[in-house]
Amino acid sequence: MAREKAGDCPDARTTMAMNQCYGGAIESSEVNYRTYVADLRAMLAQGPDSSTNGPTGRSLTRQEFLTRFDQEEAAWQKYREAMLSGADGLYRGGTIVNVMSATCNLMLLRSHMRELVAVYGEYFSH
Repeated sequence: MAREKAGDCPDARTTMAMNQCYGGAIESSEVNYRTYVADLRAMLAQGPDSSTNGPTGRSLTRQEFLTRFDQEEAAWQKYREAMLSGADGLYRGGTIVNVMSATCNLMLLRSHMRELVAVYGEYFSH
């Protein structure tokens, strides 16, 4: 996300240069995302393996929690595909389509990583 603040491709002046630059930015962000999700899932897998009853109901077992996490990620991937399809459809036919799709993809990846921190980050701060 550090690249986001500096701008992903500030020196790209042509469509070809932008496409190449954004391609590299997406590749790096995809690697970061996959690594982050895998590490997060591994940490979640170390959680308690039994459920307890509490004032709001039964807590999830480790496996139930991991299954939900996997379902959440699968649902997010479908959402991402739908949003990318929308961006592609909006700009299809123009030379800017790849740049706009890449910009959308980067925004979605980075936003989702922030969401994961917001949802699961507190769990790891204890």
